[in-house]
Amino acid sequence: MTNLGRMPVHQAIHLLQNEGLIEVIPRKGIVIRSDSLHDVLALLEARLAMEPNVAALAAERISKEQIKEVKDLLNKSSLLLSQSQRDSFSVIDRAFHSVIAEAAGNKILADTQRPLHERSGIIWHLRIMPEKGLEVTQREHESILKAVIQHDANAARKAMEAHLLSLQKRILQASKQ
Repeated sequence: MTNLGRMPVHQAIHLLQNEGLIEVIPRKGIVIRSDSLHDVLALLEARLAMEPNVAALAAERISKEQIKEVKDLLNKSSLLLSQSQRDSFSVIDRAFHSVIAEAAGNKILADTQRPLHERSGIIWHLRIMPEKGLEVTQREHESILKAVIQHDANAARKAMEAHLLSLQKRILQASKQ
C-alpha cells in the first residue's frame, strides 16, 4: 500500500498525458506511447519555430548573473562529453536552454518553451545518437553563448537555429543506419 490518494495519481497521469508520454483510452486504460521518429521531428519543428527568437531576445536582455550561470553550465558540460555521461549532460542541457529562455525576459515565452524542452527529454533516450553527438552539442551551445554575450541578436538566432537543425539532421542520419 502506497498510502497515496487518488488526486496525486490523477495529477501524475494528467502530466504524463500532457507531455505526450501516455495515451488515456476511455474504458480501456492507459497506453505508454512509443517514441516515433515523426513525433521527435515534430517536436524539433516546434522548437525551431520558437527558440531562435528566444535566443535573440536573450542576446538583447541577458544579465551579467545569467551570463555567469550559463558559462558555469557550459564549463560543467565540457567535462561530460562521453556517452556514459549522457544523463548528466542532459540535465545541464535542460538548464542551459532554461537560462537562455529566462534571459529573454519574457515569462510567457519561457513558460511556453519549457514544456517543449521537457518533452525533448525523449531525444536523450534515443540510442541512435552518434558517438560524438555530445561534443557537437557542446560546441553549438558555446556558439549560442558567444552570440548572446556579444549581444548579437541575429547571431544568437542563427546559432540556436543551427543547433536545432543540426540535432534534427543527426537524428535523421542515425535513424537511417
